[in-house]
Amino acid sequence: MNLINRTVSTDVLVVGAGPVGLLSALILSRKGLSVHVIDEAWRATARSYAAALHQSTLRMLAGLGIEFDGLEGVHRIERVGLYDNKGKRAEIDLSKLDSSEPSLVIVPQNRLEARLEEELRKAGVTIHWSHRFARLSTGEQSTEVEVDVLERTSSGYAYATTTVEIARSYDVIARYVVGADGHSSVVRRQLGIKQRATAPAAEFDVFEFQSSEGVSKGPGRDEVCVLLDEKTTNVLWSLPSGRQRWSFQVEAPESAHRDRVKSRLMLAVPGEATASTSREVLLEYIKARAPWSEVELGDIAWAGDVRFEPHLVDHMGRGNVWLVGDSVHQTGPVGVQSMNAGLAEAQSLCDVIEARIRPGKGQTSIHVPTFDEYQSACLSEWKRLLGISPWLDVTEDCDPWVRPLLPRLLSCVPATGRDLEQLLGQIGIARAVP
Repeated sequence: MNLINRTVSTDVLVVGAGPVGLLSALILSRKGLSVHVIDEAWRATARSYAAALHQSTLRMLAGLGIEFDGLEGVHRIERVGLYDNKGKRAEIDLSKLDSSEPSLVIVPQNRLEARLEEELRKAGVTIHWSHRFARLSTGEQSTEVEVDVLERTSSGYAYATTTVEIARSYDVIARYVVGADGHSSVVRRQLGIKQRATAPAAEFDVFEFQSSEGVSKGPGRDEVCVLLDEKTTNVLWSLPSGRQRWSFQVEAPESAHRDRVKSRLMLAVPGEATASTSREVLLEYIKARAPWSEVELGDIAWAGDVRFEPHLVDHMGRGNVWLVGDSVHQTGPVGVQSMNAGLAEAQSLCDVIEARIRPGKGQTSIHVPTFDEYQSACLSEWKRLLGISPWLDVTEDCDPWVRPLLPRLLSCVPATGRDLEQLLGQIGIARAVP
């Protein structure tokens, strides 16, 4: 029976316990606000899928006392190499960025989330797993949210099945709600906010594998390789523990060839036969697109087909309910911009919420934007990142090879904002003159 048997009051309800939601909760709790965090998943992610943290993200996290030096399973990237089928054509040196962080960091997502959750425990904040955002009712001073507590039950012997049922429900009365519940955001749908496609969907075949330490040609371990041919954008990331990950953009997702390739790939590699097949497909891609690369492949950890649908919302919220992170936007995987921009948005949104709950506190000399200003700044930045609002041009020093690639390069460089502009300047791309 679905019974509402209690009411929780809090300053802020955070919906979603991924990196952006966890960071939002941490910043709010550090500001002395009460926070209630829910997530429909039954536990934190166990995936060790590597995430790239931009230099701007590292600076922000360092300001919160969260650093990664000395942490096991962390890998640093110092350069971005731009390649075509013949080899390297240009390079961006991350250490030349005007930043206290000389490189970006690769860290397994589960470790990043565990680190944020550890800080939340210290602040006395509990993550409520298996708690689903059900519906909301907004008011002038607060928002009432019904939360379903989910219960998983298993049955069967030879073929066990798991069902999810609502064990009970309760109400949360929150002054503000932060929707950090990802691409399929329920909070966004409840608000009636639409996503708008900004480009055709892009599909990638992704392979993560153990690499040989002796690489005679191609990118080094401290470099991310962005491979741009006439039609596709591909990326090779070096990861912790000697792994690498190739993501190859599919040229014709609807073709018969594509169907055959998909049938040969699986999201995981459970056995020797599948691993062997995935290795064959990977070698075919390398031979066709990166023949200059000589990497002796070790074990295939996993292979899969991933689809990205670039989009942007019309609005980031209204009243007391606001969105952040992937619930707002998505871009391609090469520059890892969506997650990193989402983390920066979380910090900005939390500043606005604090200013509304505690007007004037700690803000005597610094202007804190309103919700409308927060929304305008974030959407303007994303219109630039997604190429909706052109803002860059090539200079006289720009390599002729780079010139026609400008629209594609925007999503390939692992940076946003001023950092992105500085890094693009190294290859002769600058802000356009009005």
